[in-house]
Amino acid sequence: MRDIKLTISVMTVGRRDTLPKTLKSLEPILKNVPSELIVTDTGCDEELLTVIKGYTDKIIEFKWCNDFAKARNVSIGMAQGEWYMFVDDDEWFEDVTDIIEFFNSAESEKYNAFDYVQRNYSDYEGTSWRDMPVGRGTRLVEGQKFVDVIHEHFLYNLQPIKMLNAYVHHYGYIYKSVEEQMKHSKRNLDLLYKQMAEGNHHLRQYVHILQEYNGLEWYDKAYELAVQGLERAKENNEYTIKYISGIKTNIVYSLLNMKSYDEAIKKAHEYISEGGI
Repeated sequence: MRDIKLTISVMTVGRRDTLPKTLKSLEPILKNVPSELIVTDTGCDEELLTVIKGYTDKIIEFKWCNDFAKARNVSIGMAQGEWYMFVDDDEWFEDVTDIIEFFNSAESEKYNAFDYVQRNYSDYEGTSWRDMPVGRGTRLVEGQKFVDVIHEHFLYNLQPIKMLNAYVHHYGYIYKSVEEQMKHSKRNLDLLYKQMAEGNHHLRQYVHILQEYNGLEWYDKAYELAVQGLERAKENNEYTIKYISGIKTNIVYSLLNMKSYDEAIKKAHEYISEGGI
């Protein structure tokens, strides 16, 4: 048994408005669970570094290279915990009581991974949001690491998974202008296209590209890519249900937005009968 139960990792680009909130929200865990905090710095100024040093001396300087998995893996390489959890510098917990209770009880011995909820706001007033479970915690088994240059995730999807009753506030999907949204989507799409060009055609990549297309209202391109992804899945007998369902839903959604209503209804009935939507 390791002396440190939990390694908490935060990767920061130097967000002055939110990082202090992130760190403050982690403080009760650091005080009540045998844990460590590792911060990977990709662009903090001296003032923000002083704030970070108030919480930890484990700070990694990382030169950004357009690869989220590489940036996160440096902290996994340093981690001393039995478990590993990551939090982004634009999100902060409302209440971490459930996390503390989980790690201070025998319940944590029954699981190998955990999710918490990311509350994604659609306005800065915080009156409208969508909750989404995110896989942010894993037992640190040999060889565990992050993969994919963007929308990175753990290599080993360990089971069973505990759904924790904790959520983070996240305002990162709100854009001040169309230009800001386009810039963000272009960054994401360039990295996703790069992965596809290198042979990473897992359905996960299709789903993430479709999300960007939908956000930009590129419904014709979304339809074409979704059809391509579904055909590829059939050819390769790839039936990861959550990705197949996402692709089929995108086909119907794209057809509706393209005003091809009869075809959308036809496809919806077809997919429902197949049990994949």
